[in-house]
Amino acid sequence: MATDRYSDWTDARFVSAIPPGPATRGQVVLFAAPFLGRALRFTITIQDLDPNRRWIDMLARFPFGIDNHEHLTLTETREGGTLVRFN
Repeated sequence: MATDRYSDWTDARFVSAIPPGPATRGQVVLFAAPFLGRALRFTITIQDLDPNRRWIDMLARFPFGIDNHEHLTLTETREGGTLVRFN
């Protein structure tokens, strides 16, 4: 999965990924989202993934000490897109 496409299924803007490129274990992705007239930044760290079974485990770290563990499953649609399911 291309990390620069994450903005397609979030309300946040993709900023960068370290290392750049497709999702890999340990990759850190930086986002910015509007919040009270400011750009709030947060990160997502790819903790594990299985491209063959089409799932990703990630840790989203938000300001104010909020951490959210997510398990995403990815399913191809008939139209050629991808359905992303959280948890």
